[in-house]
This record gives sequence, structure tokens and C-alpha cells, in this order.
Amino acid sequence: MITAGQTRNDEKTYKMLKEVLWSIGSRDGRSEALVDTYTEPNRLGNVIWRVATSVSEPQAQRWPLFHPSEADPDAGYRLHPYSIEFLLDSAPVVPHLLRIHYLVITPRLPHLEMRVNGVAGCACLRPAPSQSGEIRVHAGLHTTIYSEAVAEVVIPPALLRPGENRLTLVCRDAGETIRVERSEAVKRLDRMASSAGILYQGITFSRLDEPPSTSVANLTIRPSVIYREAAQGFLVERCQLYLELNHGIDPTRLSLSLESDGRTEQLELSLPATTFGHLHQAFELFDGDGPVTYRIRGKVNGEAFEQAGRFARRRKWNVYLTPHAHTDIGYTHRQWEVAERLCRNIDKALDLLAESGPDQQPAGPRSFAYHLDSSWALETYLATRSERRRRQLVEQIRAGGFSVPSIYVDMFTQYAALEDLIRNGEFTESVLRPEGMHTDFSTVVDVASLTGSLPSILEGSGVRYLVHANNQDRGPFRLNGGLHRSSPFFWEGVNGGKVLVWLAKMYCELRKVCGSPPVLSSAERGLEMWLDEYETAEYAPDAVLLYGQEADNTDLDPQPVSFVKRWNETYAYPKLIACNVSEFFRTVEERFGATLRTVKGDGGAYWEDGVGSSIVPSMQVRGVQAMLPAAERLEALAVLHNEERVYPAQDFDEAWRQLLLFDEHTWGAFLSCRDPDALLQQDQWAIKEHMARDRGGTGRDALRGRAGLGAGDGSNPGRDAISRP
Repeated sequence: MITAGQTRNDEKTYKMLKEVLWSIGSRDGRSEALVDTYTEPNRLGNVIWRVATSVSEPQAQRWPLFHPSEADPDAGYRLHPYSIEFLLDSAPVVPHLLRIHYLVITPRLPHLEMRVNGVAGCACLRPAPSQSGEIRVHAGLHTTIYSEAVAEVVIPPALLRPGENRLTLVCRDAGETIRVERSEAVKRLDRMASSAGILYQGITFSRLDEPPSTSVANLTIRPSVIYREAAQGFLVERCQLYLELNHGIDPTRLSLSLESDGRTEQLELSLPATTFGHLHQAFELFDGDGPVTYRIRGKVNGEAFEQAGRFARRRKWNVYLTPHAHTDIGYTHRQWEVAERLCRNIDKALDLLAESGPDQQPAGPRSFAYHLDSSWALETYLATRSERRRRQLVEQIRAGGFSVPSIYVDMFTQYAALEDLIRNGEFTESVLRPEGMHTDFSTVVDVASLTGSLPSILEGSGVRYLVHANNQDRGPFRLNGGLHRSSPFFWEGVNGGKVLVWLAKMYCELRKVCGSPPVLSSAERGLEMWLDEYETAEYAPDAVLLYGQEADNTDLDPQPVSFVKRWNETYAYPKLIACNVSEFFRTVEERFGATLRTVKGDGGAYWEDGVGSSIVPSMQVRGVQAMLPAAERLEALAVLHNEERVYPAQDFDEAWRQLLLFDEHTWGAFLSCRDPDALLQQDQWAIKEHMARDRGGTGRDALRGRAGLGAGDGSNPGRDAISRP
């Protein structure tokens, strides 16, 4: 018996390769011939690559790394034909094999249309999560999907001719697309989410040693993660049949028998006439629990064809969504501008929550929830909004529609002092405690790695859950180790404290998995590729966290709310469940806690190299980190010894606030490296540096002043005093 995915005679045509006639790029994409066109997909135009006829012939041509489809906004929402011209010495008598090594990093997986000397064919792309342990293209550092495969297409000899030949490749999306005019003005369109196409690694064209003996090279049945409720009220699972051909076929009918859980179903599949390439057909499978046995029979070009095998059903996934916009203080806009932008998002979120609450939508998963990834924006919000808005916010936090993490700012935890890490939880507590509330989750977003001291600090503050949505740019420990595949896991710190962690592959993941803007057709493909990474025997839960919606300081877009609602009306699974962060963790912990692994250790320091780029203010802050706690202790002792003296908590709170804002992870504006003299960068850094210089003086003055409380009435011509409490 042959399992799905094998050839009928267990032989691959590739073992009969005789020689490679030409190639572009390499198997792993390391080639000077590949030009990175990901951010500029129109850079090379409609490419024609002319294969050199001799080794001595100069080869200065360039092939685009990225091939956009008609769904790509930066490529102009149009098809891009890329052609290869090559010579053959004589009329071919055996087939040739085209191999395309490719990567996919965005949800809109296309298919490849091909023309060989004007004759049309197709390659169906079926990537799997990369197991390479490295990111080979810079754009892949910021994506949630990172899948790869090799597409192989047999070219029949009748399509080739002596002399000049032309092969044309076109990426076609063929799905629903929401066109966004002037996309450059819509900052929420993160390129890592809105692009549509594939990344080439290498292309080879080889001559086979002998012709294949059968019409069918490979037949694969692949169940999908998509389930829907049929008209009769029962669930059906979408499955895909893929057929790879050795040569063209006439119109063909195949009979497919499916058996599972004591039930049998017979399907008739009709395949169109095809000259070369791949065929693909979807069908629906009745629901069940056990594995599925299949047998497919028919005649292909008059040849009897039969294949049998079995496959496992896909899991019925619950995908928890936690929409938010990332807080990057001063990265895209000046600090005060960022504060107001995030406050506008809070306003919008409260309005959306009012519109999509339980009274406004039928029973089923919530279509919207919102959270902040740090509570810093609440400071401005509570100071600038009306009492009605403030009460609305509190009510939504209490109801679970809006949630706030324990942290005030998203900081470099390897640079922050221990006391900084503790104080970082005070502001959120000061907002929630008067309302009789407490938060049990924290977040660290963007920062590549975390200190092993953090679990104990969080646990000691009553925080049980942590989302680490890390950016692998200059800090690829997550990718290299594959730790995200174990999420959620318990993280045990250096002295035994534990928190339950979800290690996200990035943030604004709703767009990076479901599309930007998200629509059903892009989400079907994106969720399939993303969930492939968790569809393993080692991953016990049926729930995953798709973290975040918007990019750095961007406006909150209401369109995904209607998308989530439409998705859940169309499909039973994967179920998209908008939630507050704690809801996901509590659900998984309750149902699967005993199966979750424990990870120990420290993440190392990566992005903290920014501290070294600003050594003077960083050293000043190091001094403040030591002086402020000492000044607080001396002040507390003075208050204990003088009942008329009042502890100046507000002064110390402000000093800590400024110190924490320097610890915050934004080390310069987004253009600081390429344009350090830009006004945005100068203004951003002036404020950041002021926090260090001002707090440096405050820390010294506070410490000297408090030490001087015990210095008596004598004059001190110096600056320092010694306190002996």
C-alpha cells in the first residue's frame, strides 16, 4: 500500500537526471545573480534572462529575488511575467525537469503559471515550514510565515525545439483582493504583511536520462485545516488532491473512495486536459476522529491507474486573536505624537467594542478585543480624556474587552537594573488597583531577548503569563532554536520563578497570517501555512495565539473586525476568537497545563548593543539606577525620625518614570542609521538623552540631599555628605 505523497511505483523521475543544462541562483538562495526586489518589486521590470551559451560568455544578468502576483500593492496589482531564453543543440527526445527552490513569507500563496514556447501549464506550490534554522533573506526576519519547498515540473520533449526556447513564469494569486489606493499613505500596510508572491532561491533546468514510464509522476492527497458546516448540519473538512504529470493528459475521470470510522464515501473527480505541469482539485471529507483510508482508480491516457493510502485529519484549531498596535516611543513619530496616536487607538477600540459587544452580535466568538502592549499611553489618555471616556475604559477592562499588561514601558531587560524591572509594574497597578482590579499578564514586544531574572519578578508581582513577541533582526535566538514551536511553555528564571510564555514569531500577526487587508482567500492560505508549524505530535493544545494586528504606532483599522466576523460565519474551524491576552493563557493552562514543558535559562543580550552606541547618557543612567533607591531609603528613614516630614512620593515617581523611559527599547527613530541628521531623529534623541541627563542630575541631587538630612547644621563646602542613620 502506498501512502499519500508517494509515487505509484515509488520512483521519482529526478533519479533519472542526466545533466543540468542551466541554472539561476542556488538551492539555498546564496547567489549574486539574485537581486533583492522584495521592497521594490518593480525594480527590474519584466525580466528576460538569456542563458549564456558558453562558460566564457559574461553573465552580468540579474534575476529578481521576489516574484509578485497581481495581489501585491507595491507591484501595482498586476501580473509580472519573468522569462528565460535558452538554446538547445538538437530536438529533444526525452523530457526535461524544471526545479524551482522557493520561499514563502506572506499569506497570499500563489500558483505559478508557466509557458514553454507559448504552451501553458501550471505548478502548484505546497511549501512546508522551514527546518533550516536560519533566515536567508532579510525580509524574513519580520514575518510569521517562513515556509519553503521545491516545485518540480516535467517538460515533455514535444514542447521544446532545437535552437531558441522561451520559458515564462507568472505568479498568479487568483483570490479576492481589496485594492488600497495610495498604499504608501496607509502606514498600517506593513510590507511584511501586504506583499503577495514568492521568493526565488534557485532555478535549474535538467535533461532526464530516459523518459518516464507513466503519465502520473506523483499524486498527493492533503487534508486542510478548513472545516465548514454543510447544509445538512454536519462538519466537512476541505481536502486537496494534487497531481504531478510526466506528460500531458486527456480529460480524465478518477474514482476516489474514502473510508474512516466505519463510514465509506465515493467521489468522482473530473480532471481537464492538460499539456504539462500540475493539476489540483479540492473536495470535502465527512468529519470524524480516526485516520482516513483512500483508494483512487481510473484511466489516465488509457493507462490503468490506482493508488491507495491513508492520511490523518487536521486538528480543529482555535486561533486566539489579540489585536493591538505596537508601542514604539519615538520610533515613527516624536514621543508626544506617539502618545496621542495611541490614545486615538484607545478611543477607536472603545467604539469598536461598543459596536461589537455581545448585544450587537449573535452568539459565538467575540469579533474584537483590544489590549495595550505597555501602559505608558494610559498616562496621556487619563490626563486628556473626559470622565465618560475614562469610565468607558475602566468598564471595558472589567468586562474583558480591553486589557492592560503589567509593564509601564517595553524595555531592554538586560540593561535595566533589578529595581527598574520591579518599578516597571507600578503604574499599571496604580491605575487598576483603585478600581479593584489587577492584571495577570505582561508583554515584551519587538525586543529580541529577555533576562532570566524576569520570571521571578513577574511571579512576585502576581503576573502569571507573558507574551514575548520578539523581533529576530540582530537577535535570532528564537529562530535558531525553534523555541516558538514549544509555545506555550513555562519559563523558569535563574532563581526558580515561573511564568507561562507564548513566544510569538512577530507582532501584528493577524495581518502577517491573514493578509493586509485580511480577506477569506488570503486567510485560508496563510492560516494553513502557519498552523502547519504546530500540527505535530509534540504540540498538544488545539489552541494557538495569533498576536497583534497593527505595526509600530499605526492607526487601528476597523476592517479586520468585519473580516473576523465573516470568517466565523463561513467556517467552523479554524475558529478565530478575539480575546484579552489572559483568556488564551487561562484556557490553555486549564486544558493542557500538565502537558506543557518547562524551559530554563536566560535569553542573552542582543539589542542592548544600542546602549553602547550612546555610552555617556547610558553611564549617567547607570548611576541613577544606584542613586535613586539609596535616596528613597534615606528619605524613608528621615520620615520615620520626623513625624512632621512627608515622604515626597510624587517626586520619586517622576524620577523613576523618566528612568524607565530611558530603559525603553526605542533607541533612535526608524531612520537614525541611514539619515542621522534628520529632524525626526534629532528631536527624538534630544528627548531620550534629556531623560538621562535630567534624571542623572535628579538622582545625584536626591541622594546628596537625603544624605544631607543627617549632616547637622554645619556648612559643607563640598558636594557629598555621609549619612549615619
